[in-house]
Amino acid sequence: IPFEIFDANVKNKLKQIIYFGRIHPHKNIELLIEGFINAKLGTEWKLKIYGIRDDEKYFDRLQKIIKNYDNINIYEPVFGKERQNIMSSSWANILVSKSEVLSLSILESSYFGLPSITNKSIELNEFKECVVLTSLNINELTNKIQDISRWSFEDRLEREKKIKSIARAKISILTTSQSYLSFYNEITDYVGLG
Repeated sequence: IPFEIFDANVKNKLKQIIYFGRIHPHKNIELLIEGFINAKLGTEWKLKIYGIRDDEKYFDRLQKIIKNYDNINIYEPVFGKERQNIMSSSWANILVSKSEVLSLSILESSYFGLPSITNKSIELNEFKECVVLTSLNINELTNKIQDISRWSFEDRLEREKKIKSIARAKISILTTSQSYLSFYNEITDYVGLG
């Protein structure tokens, strides 16, 4: 994880689903907004979208879709401690891009114990236990959003503990350095330098 860790360890979880990433059609933000609206969770639930506006026409189209929904907002990107505090206090992350190499958003969310709803086509390697998989079908996505909204507070905290444990074991400095050392040794042995 290429950032400084602040580990806010927030105990309260807000009824909010968050998205961090580019504001671009490839990210399927229109689909995640539609899924959130269709889930009919009530006004106490929020959808907060944080991102860099890569496509102004797409951003304008999204603004038109959400203009009548006070509980859906698009914000400028946030970083560092502010971003980590948002992750630590949110109910879930969502990423339903059309395609993605293993997402930094999912890795970062997992590090803070934040479950992610994600496209089942995204490469997850060893992080499948950290996510709720969905297809890009609007009905399935809506159902997944409804499912996570029904988790009890205790269930949500248990998921957080499990996700943190998995993620921190897999992306710690020690684990990563051991992987690189092993890879380096294989290469040096192969070329006869070891």
